[in-house]
Amino acid sequence: MKKMTLRILLLSVCLQSGCGKSIVRTTYTPIYAVLVGLTSGPEKEEEVVVDETKFFHQATGFLLDKTGLVVTNYHALVGYPNIRVFFSHKDRMFDAEVQLKDIDNDLAILALKDFNYEEIFSGDVPYSLKSSTRVQLSEEVFTLAFPLGKVLGSSIKFSDGRISSLNGLLDNTSLFQISNPIQAGSSGGPLFDSEGNLIGIALASADAEYFYEDVDVIPPDANFAIKSDQLSTLLSTLPESKEIMERDGTLKDKPTQEQVSAILPYVVSVYVK
Repeated sequence: MKKMTLRILLLSVCLQSGCGKSIVRTTYTPIYAVLVGLTSGPEKEEEVVVDETKFFHQATGFLLDKTGLVVTNYHALVGYPNIRVFFSHKDRMFDAEVQLKDIDNDLAILALKDFNYEEIFSGDVPYSLKSSTRVQLSEEVFTLAFPLGKVLGSSIKFSDGRISSLNGLLDNTSLFQISNPIQAGSSGGPLFDSEGNLIGIALASADAEYFYEDVDVIPPDANFAIKSDQLSTLLSTLPESKEIMERDGTLKDKPTQEQVSAILPYVVSVYVK
């Protein structure tokens, strides 16, 4: 699988900073950054659009509640009308459709079809949604995702790090910068704090090629996550929002290993075609 490159920069910002190359502003996610989108899949849409029989792993997502709402990145879905969500611990696949999207903040909420929570889980969703305004610089954080598809294997991957900055590139206040190493396919993976609270959604890495060509430096561990408050704003339009946003988590004071074990079943692979 090849990674799909996502470069995003407002032209006005580029001109002000004296950029020496032409930057593509995407039509579907104007987050003000120069990033490599962390979806996995063919480099050109045509390689899969013409093959209507094959779904491929594009991103990661996570379950929000018992009704079957799943969060992922919007850029992972652009150009692919057919979506499936896979729960690996039960070997169950569900068709899904986009119920809500926030193009500016690159978020999508999927609704699973024919989903029965009790057939998959025996307990409640264990994590709560924490406001990103309560997150502090240097906090320990971790992500769970399915990066690089078959290359790294189909099992979920754990990645830990810290909050490197409370803002993204160009001081974008809707993003965190994190030191967690993340790869293609990690898009849409949940970001948790040390108490197992959901504080963000993995988005992208700085585009090393762009930085090397334009400023002669490759930024180490410059990765980014969408803040949880952007998700809360999107959720506020749904009838389920109050229950989701006021849900108490059950992971506080537990060791990281127990937190990860409890969260694992709720992290999903997102397939598209």
